Amino acid sequence: MAAPFFPVDFADNIVGDVLTSLSKQLQDIPAATCYLFQPHPQTPELVARFKAVGHTCNESAMSVIMPLIAGLPYLFRALQCLRRYHDSVISEHPDVKHLFNLGKYAISLCVVLVGAVCPDRIIVVTIISVVATVYAGLWDLALDWGLGWRELFGLEAVLTDLRERAYSADASTRDLQVSGGPPADTRPCRLNNSDTFGRVFSKHVYWICGVLDIILRCTWVFTLMPLHAFTKNIVGRVVFVSIISSAEVVRRSVWAVLRIENEQVSNASGFRALLWVPSKLNAEDIRRRSGLEQSYLLDPLLADHKLSNEAASSLL
Repeated sequence: MAAPFFPVDFADNIVGDVLTSLSKQLQDIPAATCYLFQPHPQTPELVARFKAVGHTCNESAMSVIMPLIAGLPYLFRALQCLRRYHDSVISEHPDVKHLFNLGKYAISLCVVLVGAVCPDRIIVVTIISVVATVYAGLWDLALDWGLGWRELFGLEAVLTDLRERAYSADASTRDLQVSGGPPADTRPCRLNNSDTFGRVFSKHVYWICGVLDIILRCTWVFTLMPLHAFTKNIVGRVVFVSIISSAEVVRRSVWAVLRIENEQVSNASGFRALLWVPSKLNAEDIRRRSGLEQSYLLDPLLADHKLSNEAASSLL
């Protein structure tokens, strides 16, 4: 929430993205509040309103509150991107990637706005939703997870291995001509299926996660629009919310694992000043500090022991 005023670190980035996945759950707060503070049993008018739109709140107030709650997480995340771009400009290394990331959340805000203003304009809603879904899905794969041709297909590894074997075979042939040594190894090269260039998972895992992310992104866009625009059935709305909320939990969990892995391996977003992470950060300082504390505790005993040794030496 304070992104425009303070630097954004990796934890803020992750929390902001997770918050965008909670937009549908946050929209249940006004409905639950209205239900708890209204008279019981519910009047027929409130029951009819609940059947029509899924809540018992004032319709005009909810037409403002619901889009506001749905859009605020994306607004906060967009402001984080803007702050990161501002910091990159100040450091004299402007990174326009943050502006493209800002555009992704701006399109998501457009989905919220269109769903609130004209949910009946199916063509407009569909076009903006498709653009937002494709934009966000490609960003997940290419930027957040760092998946490219190398990670998904391993083509670069095959070419590199072929070059190395060709060079090795050529060098062995020259050695054979000079010294009469054994023939070069001309067996065909084989690429290890788990070779993902420093990544933790194999290509198969990235393929599965990528396809799953794209599929679940198609359900994610429904969390930004009012559900009564899709179905008037009460049970259908509840089941639909349960399904898309569960799907978003699965998608965001997979996203978080691969996002953290990519940041750890490649420093993709430049949150670290170094390209490596010390295995025991400040371990020496902690050891030194603990050693000093122990020495402070043992000082009286060591002093008495030193005096007794000196007294014994003087007697001798």
